[in-house]
Amino acid sequence: MVHAVALLAMQQGDWVVAEKQFKRLLELGHPEPDTLRMYLGQIADQAKRPDDAIVWYKAVGPGGQYVLAQGRIAASLLLETQYAARMYPENELADPDSRFREILGINVHYKVKDALPAPWGHLGDLWGP
Repeated sequence: MVHAVALLAMQQGDWVVAEKQFKRLLELGHPEPDTLRMYLGQIADQAKRPDDAIVWYKAVGPGGQYVLAQGRIAASLLLETQYAARMYPENELADPDSRFREILGINVHYKVKDALPAPWGHLGDLWGP
């Protein structure tokens, strides 16, 4: 019943009720927690809370929702970067990828460079020091 109420509230645009019910389902041990996390991320997006949305999308584990969640994170970060560029055109972003690495908890340069086999390891230098 809780699941039906949550879905109906989401369809009606009642983000407060939908969010409360989806969180309750997570607490109750719903068998598809990643689907609920995607819904919660979408609700946070609709409520103009992109940082909360990213937290929910990052909580999605490997499986059927994972790629979609990663795409939503990338889209959120892209919109955030575009907004910052419009709001502060006089500021140059010293490292536009830093926010991506901060949110995702990765360092792209080192992962690419370290993943290359020994004969091609020098190609990692193309990504900087």
